[in-house]
Amino acid sequence: MFLKQHFSKYLAKVTTVEIDAGVLLTARDHFGFSVENEPLINSVCADAYEWVLEADPASNQFDFVFMDINKEEGDDKINPPIKFFGQDFMSKLQELTTAEGSLIAFNVIVDGDANRRRVVQALKAQPNCVKFSSGMQEDLNEVFYLAKGTFNKQAEDKLDETENRQQKMGQIINSLKLPRAILQKMQVNYHVEAMRKI
Repeated sequence: MFLKQHFSKYLAKVTTVEIDAGVLLTARDHFGFSVENEPLINSVCADAYEWVLEADPASNQFDFVFMDINKEEGDDKINPPIKFFGQDFMSKLQELTTAEGSLIAFNVIVDGDANRRRVVQALKAQPNCVKFSSGMQEDLNEVFYLAKGTFNKQAEDKLDETENRQQKMGQIINSLKLPRAILQKMQVNYHVEAMRKI
């Protein structure tokens, strides 16, 4: 609903994947959300991990993917679970994003430096994208970004040339397809101040 209210003039289609049908019922009962009456929003009740692995890239191409999953599995203190950073999932996720100027963002909560290193190593292994982080926010969460497109090498070169961190990340963000209004509403400018290449 937030995306519809603020960005409907910028977005052709929004797909949401939510595992808990109760969340969709809450949206219907308390926020007036109706799957049948929302042509802009394709709301899917499914496990996001399975949905991504099974999605057909020919009919599912996204300029922006935002992963915000609050679930732990096993003894790992990582949200989303570490399987979301595995090679199979990440490769498929990259297939589902447009080749030029797309952005994948993970809102991550980790407990401890060792778990953060696991996430960073998995993200660093991803080819054909510039990887950067918002930095830890209040010692709770960190947003990791993967920016994809032919600007990669040029943007990475500029990261090394530019002294000011805000300018460095601004150069990458300016290369993305996302309208500036969306980036501002997501407070990406706030994140830029702390962003660093990973």
